[in-house]
Amino acid sequence: MSPQLNVAPGISGAIQHRAGMQTSKSIVVVNKDPETPIFTLADLGVVGDLQVVLPAVTEQFRARKGQQTQ
Repeated sequence: MSPQLNVAPGISGAIQHRAGMQTSKSIVVVNKDPETPIFTLADLGVVGDLQVVLPAVTEQFRARKGQQTQ
């Protein structure tokens, strides 16, 4: 599988995950540990709690989608 976007919230970077993610066009990582190995693969990395970051990002997507349809 080679997705255009791979979002990896809370993934530490175990070798199994890294191997499966490497062919992704863009990788977005959310993890509260800035030293986790998954950040070495990330095109965009956010250091933070995924329980806080993901709801905020989801709300932004919904707000922008609503603006586009009006």
